[in-house]
Amino acid sequence: MNLLTELLIITIFGGIVSLDTTACFQIMISQPLVSCTLVGWAFGYTELGLLMGILMQTPWLLEMPIGGAKNSEGNLGSLVAAGLAIHFVNNSITLTNIAIVFAVVWGLVVSWIGWKFVESMRRSNVKLSYLADKAAEKINLSRISWLHLIGTVYAFWIGAIVTFVSFLLGTLLYSRLVAYVPDFFDVPFGYAKFGLMALGVGAMISMFLNRRNLIYFVGGVVISLIVAIVF
Repeated sequence: MNLLTELLIITIFGGIVSLDTTACFQIMISQPLVSCTLVGWAFGYTELGLLMGILMQTPWLLEMPIGGAKNSEGNLGSLVAAGLAIHFVNNSITLTNIAIVFAVVWGLVVSWIGWKFVESMRRSNVKLSYLADKAAEKINLSRISWLHLIGTVYAFWIGAIVTFVSFLLGTLLYSRLVAYVPDFFDVPFGYAKFGLMALGVGAMISMFLNRRNLIYFVGGVVISLIVAIVF
C-alpha cells in the first residue's frame, strides 16, 4: 500500500474518530482499542493495529471529554500512532521497536496539539449555538438543522486535517531522526512497550482505589490468575 492510499484511509478515519469523540455517533469507534484495530485491518496489519490500540487505550482512561474539561486529543493521537507504526512496518523498516516507540511518542505530541484544535472547535460551536438560539426564537427549524450540520462537518474536517498533517509529518520526521538512533537501541526500546502497559494498569488501578467497586477489580485479577495457572 503506497503512502497516498494510507493518507486517504487514515484521513477519513481521523474525521470519523473526531465525530465519534463528541460531535455525534458516540458508538465507541473513536476509542483507541477500536480505531487502531480498524485502521490496522484497513492497512492489512490487524494484529499490529490491535497492539497499538492496547498500548494507547489505557493511558487515556482517566480523561473524560465532557463539559468544559480540558483533555488531550488522545483518540486522534492514538490513531496517528497506529497508522505510523503500520506504515513503518509496511515499508520493511527493520527497527520495529524504535519505530513503534517513535509512533507512540509522536501520537502523544499529536494528542497535545490536537487539543488546541478542539478548543477552536468549541469556540466555533458557541457561536453556532448562539445563532441556533436566535433561529429557535423565530421557529426557523431548517436554519437550526443547517447550523447543526455545519458543526458536524467542521468536527469531521478538524479531525481529518489534524490526522492528515500529523501523519505526513510523522513519516518525514522519522526518516530524519532514525539516522541518529543506533541500531542496538531497538532491543531496549522493546521494553518501552511494557512500560506503557504498566502505565495503563496504573491508571486503571487508580480508578478503583477509592471506590466501592474495588472488589470487582481485585476479583477480576484473582480469577484471571487462577485461570492462567489452571489452563
